[in-house]
Amino acid sequence: MEDAMVKNRTTLAIENLKQLQFIYGTGDYVYVKKIDGKDVWVKGNLKTPETPFLTLEQLNDKIKASGYAALKTMPAIQFSKSPDWIFTVDGNRIAFNPASGQVKTVIPKNIAAKEAVEAGDAGYVAYVDNYNLFVLSATGAAKQVTTDGSKDIVYAQSVHRDEFGINKGTFWSNHGKQLAFYRMDQSMVTDYPVIDWTKYPAVNENIKYPMAGGKSHHVTLGIYDAVNNSAIWLKTGEPAEQYLTNIAWAPDDRSIYIAVLNRAQNHMKLNQYDVATGEFVKLCLKKKTINM
Repeated sequence: MEDAMVKNRTTLAIENLKQLQFIYGTGDYVYVKKIDGKDVWVKGNLKTPETPFLTLEQLNDKIKASGYAALKTMPAIQFSKSPDWIFTVDGNRIAFNPASGQVKTVIPKNIAAKEAVEAGDAGYVAYVDNYNLFVLSATGAAKQVTTDGSKDIVYAQSVHRDEFGINKGTFWSNHGKQLAFYRMDQSMVTDYPVIDWTKYPAVNENIKYPMAGGKSHHVTLGIYDAVNNSAIWLKTGEPAEQYLTNIAWAPDDRSIYIAVLNRAQNHMKLNQYDVATGEFVKLCLKKKTINM
């Protein structure tokens, strides 16, 4: 019983490739591996065997030269998005250039602690504070995008009960200057009681949970222009009880693609929308199935 319930996450855990990713602009992959009991980034590709790439000692030598204190544990590092290495030090999300040794702050500590934090490639950072969406510019100026956020009106968060592959609520454009974000109105959804057993005595916490045959939440998608400080809403149409899934920007950032699924989940339409006007552009494909 101990092996099944306790050791399945430690000594008997299934081995996997932790934080597997490619190094930006190369065919080399990296992941974290235990070597002599320590976390070490190893590197490999299709032609060469894996070799140690980065130890904690080597990383500390690099960042200490930039004025940061030594790290005690190996951080999660993003190698795949840019030539810079992106990771967190002292609560700040930083971009470290391994060639020059220069460091710049991507997300400051006071913002990193907020909800739904996501940085775009142009230096803007989206986050949620007191239920509303804000965008921080590279100069440190924060713009409030929404004003009516609440427990019933949810912005920039995962919607549709995290189904259909949805796990976040903000989507930066390729150039990083426009932000697509969810708005979910769940005021019409009945409360569902959930007991929090971690507190003593246990506490009831109500959540919004659409029950079969009952009202479901209404979701729309906004587009915020960080340069012009303006926002529009995509005209995704009726019925309001539909699922807006698989949000994707066009390569030229002039359009957004949404897989729109009906509540019965038997008819999907992949639609294209103009991000300048919010207008429907065209139906790209559709698929209909019969529920058995």
